[in-house]
Amino acid sequence: MLPVLNYLHSQGIIHRDIAPDNIICRADDGLPVLIDLGGVKQIAAEVSHKADSSQNVVSAGTKLGKFGYAPDEQMRLGIVAPHSDLYALAVTSLVLMTGKFPSELINPKTMEWQWSQELKLSPKFEGILNRMLAPIPGDRFQSAEEILAQLEPPTPEIIAPIQMSKIEQKNQGIETKTALVTIPEPGNIMQSSNEIPEEIIGWSWGGFLLPGFWCLTNHVWVGLIAWIDLSFVTFGMGWLLTGIVLGFKGNEWAWKSRQWKSISEFKKHQRMWAIISLLLIFSIAIMGILVILFVFVIAAIITG
Repeated sequence: MLPVLNYLHSQGIIHRDIAPDNIICRADDGLPVLIDLGGVKQIAAEVSHKADSSQNVVSAGTKLGKFGYAPDEQMRLGIVAPHSDLYALAVTSLVLMTGKFPSELINPKTMEWQWSQELKLSPKFEGILNRMLAPIPGDRFQSAEEILAQLEPPTPEIIAPIQMSKIEQKNQGIETKTALVTIPEPGNIMQSSNEIPEEIIGWSWGGFLLPGFWCLTNHVWVGLIAWIDLSFVTFGMGWLLTGIVLGFKGNEWAWKSRQWKSISEFKKHQRMWAIISLLLIFSIAIMGILVILFVFVIAAIITG
């Protein structure tokens, strides 16, 4: 996409509306294609073609752009330049890699981007994205050519293992496909190749309380042992022993064995299981107490 923007900017053209729904995947070669160029004509007419380079192209035209994708000066004042498109391209990249909306990747109080906790990228690539997202226009890259010069082929490698999956979007009646980054690569729970993020290490309440059910959605099939009668080994405590094992190792094994989009998705899933497990155990305990009270009341009535 950077070579495309480099060409447009060299012609004095600013797209102004770069977002996921304006990028489609070309079927024959799988390359991304920038669409919806209707908003560039006014800018092209306003920009002087006498500019020496794309770095000098700055215009205050009609306001256009999507909230969250376009930079502040574009949304408030209608001021655009090549770095405006580069800002929107960086936001679009983060949305596609995390599967989250821009509002979920920015601190609403400080208006600072906080996407780094969702992705693990090489320090160089992270620095490039942060500079593209700089709040002050002068601190950003002023041309796509500057970014291309820093990107040594191949494109900077994403440190965390990824697997690309396609999601379908509909934009103005056109069905398009976009790539999402998902981590980690699913595998065997005994593999040591998948790095375990520190944020997910801890006790798994879902695995401890409901091991026979928790294992199904987390793909930790060792939890099925809870359903097997191994009384000669476990002395009738198969469910409890399996739960203890999954309580200690459940999060780690679930991270390795199933495909997750992000750490936050993983933590949300485990939180859901913890709530379900605690509510179920609490409900069973309440029912048990009520049954005992009922028996005592009946016994008191009979003996009285």
